[in-house]
Amino acid sequence: MRAQQKAIVQEFAVPFARVRAAVPLLAAAGFTHVQLSPVQPHCAHVRGWTRLYQPTGEPAVGNSLGGESDLVALIEALHAAGMGLVVDVVLHHTCGCPLCSAAPMRSLQWAADAACAWAACLWTGPGAKVYERFNMKDWGPRQQVDVGPVLALHTVLLRKLLSLGADGFRFDACKHIPPPYFTRLFEAVGIRDGKDSRTGRELLIYGEALDGDPRVLNEYTGLMHMLDFPLTFTMAGALAPGGDVRQMARDTISQWRAVPLADCHDSVLGSSYRFGDDTDAVLAACFLLARGAGVPLVYGGRAEDHRVRAALQFFQLLAGEGFCIRADSTRTLLLLTRGSRGLCVLNKAGEWACVDAFTMHGMRDGVWRELVCGFDVRVRGGWVEEWGAGSGHGGMRVGPRSLLLLVAQV
Repeated sequence: MRAQQKAIVQEFAVPFARVRAAVPLLAAAGFTHVQLSPVQPHCAHVRGWTRLYQPTGEPAVGNSLGGESDLVALIEALHAAGMGLVVDVVLHHTCGCPLCSAAPMRSLQWAADAACAWAACLWTGPGAKVYERFNMKDWGPRQQVDVGPVLALHTVLLRKLLSLGADGFRFDACKHIPPPYFTRLFEAVGIRDGKDSRTGRELLIYGEALDGDPRVLNEYTGLMHMLDFPLTFTMAGALAPGGDVRQMARDTISQWRAVPLADCHDSVLGSSYRFGDDTDAVLAACFLLARGAGVPLVYGGRAEDHRVRAALQFFQLLAGEGFCIRADSTRTLLLLTRGSRGLCVLNKAGEWACVDAFTMHGMRDGVWRELVCGFDVRVRGGWVEEWGAGSGHGGMRVGPRSLLLLVAQV
């Protein structure tokens, strides 16, 4: 793995071979990990992307996105480029479709005791939608289920993925799985302190709980990183009309256990949440990279945007530098510093933001390079002396609904 600050790109519902072809570009952009869609065999009778989240229950690898050999070829390409693979894993339910060739799990309706986390989905007939509405933590005392077979199948699946070279896991809908079950699963698989105990390899493990309440996520942060949806929802509100961008600086869960994100397949393809428009979503993704905290995740469709690429460059160049929101930020203009050599200016307003005399006190004097638009800024004595080489004027100017990223040149 390259010695870079970790950043994930989500390649959702993309065939393994196509992801493999994109590896050189993703590595050059500065991503360190690719999050893949579920690789488990899935229901063939559900239409659309949701079928990827209807596993048949077999602890095997291979589905409509590619087979085991395709996955191994992708992992080898990623490792050769110094990158890692995170596999999206569906543990808390299986498809209950009677037409599936599901092996041992098809006939089982799993409820839960204090540690059980598997449920067969409801099936409403051929061609119908599969619904998953079981919350295992609520079902607890109602039925007693032997967890052993479930744990055994999950253990086989995760060990197989690790043996193929996977570098981490995203656990889907983990808020429906009691934390003690993960403790047991990690012990059975041999995951200790974020590493594969058999090889000593560091793993990137995080869970998904699509919930705006940080308390829900904090139940799991002692076990793994968590996708920081509370921050996502805060950003969506802050960037909306009437919102205050200064709210985006508010911590929701521990920065060191967070996988912050703007949008993902649940917002782009589903309807779980929404930003106002694509510009808001891109600005949010860029803000998270500029902030530099946690292990940010970028939805694959955003990774080609030039602003996101610039923010990823900013993220890697300023690795290790803390962030601070300047006191002169306003409801529509966010000024974020990274140590003494990085500045992010985000303007959510629909008009230009202009400051005739712009201070850079505490920041380095000299030439600064702006990464989004590609111009230079000269700072002297703590003030911007020239905004754009040869412009002849100082101050600061940023266009409507846009951001600038400045880095002090060595």
